[in-house]
Amino acid sequence: MTFFERMKSLMNKRDISGREFADMLGITSANMTFWKQGTMPKVNIAYKAAKILGVTVEYLLTGETESEASEEELEFIRKMRQLTPGNRNAVKSLLESLYQQEQEAQDLSKKSG
Repeated sequence: MTFFERMKSLMNKRDISGREFADMLGITSANMTFWKQGTMPKVNIAYKAAKILGVTVEYLLTGETESEASEEELEFIRKMRQLTPGNRNAVKSLLESLYQQEQEAQDLSKKSG
């Protein structure tokens, strides 16, 4: 899959049109036509595109990443970014508490198994 194909797939998943995406990036639709033909975007544009699409620049450009986030995880991140700082801290505290519970349960399972 090419850069353009990955970008289009992610745009479709997020219901973003080519025109909307170009506007978000501050470019013309012609730039996207060049990408379709195999030209790569400038670094600053690739960074903005990755941020908008919720993926790493590495994934967008190469298709490779250490750990690709699932759509559910990306949605969680998008929602977290919209919370007030106080609510973000509340979610982080809850997440940390649940994580600790999971770790303790795994530790008990290993000891008894």
